[in-house]
Amino acid sequence: MSWFKIDGFKNRLTYFDEDTVVIEVITRDKEHCYNIMIDKHNLPKIVEAGSSVHIMNIAGKYPYAYLVFRNGNGEKILLHRFIINCPKDKVVDHFDFDTLNNRENNLKVCTFGDNSHKKRLTGVGGSKFTIANEKRTQKSGW
Repeated sequence: MSWFKIDGFKNRLTYFDEDTVVIEVITRDKEHCYNIMIDKHNLPKIVEAGSSVHIMNIAGKYPYAYLVFRNGNGEKILLHRFIINCPKDKVVDHFDFDTLNNRENNLKVCTFGDNSHKKRLTGVGGSKFTIANEKRTQKSGW
């Protein structure tokens, strides 16, 4: 895997395949490394709007990527919401339950109720993957 940088964007990047880019996110404590998958055609939009991508854990357990805007005042947005331009009154469903997979074919705008109903039906919520040593591995228990 060959990593590269883009001037003005803090994260390292690599190609997963010809249509997918991986954004590397290392936590501030340098304890964890996450690989965020996006569609290649979304990379220019992300780099133009943001200076870096970081991780936040929602409810203390599900990792989500967020984009820090270039405007210098610390504004940020969840990356999946930015990619599909999700309205404020809706949520984004990750079809494969992997919150680090932010490719458009994995994202759908829906109501909070629809998303909660899917989680209740499947018993799954949040990312089913964890990142260790730059490779994607399934969590135990799956």
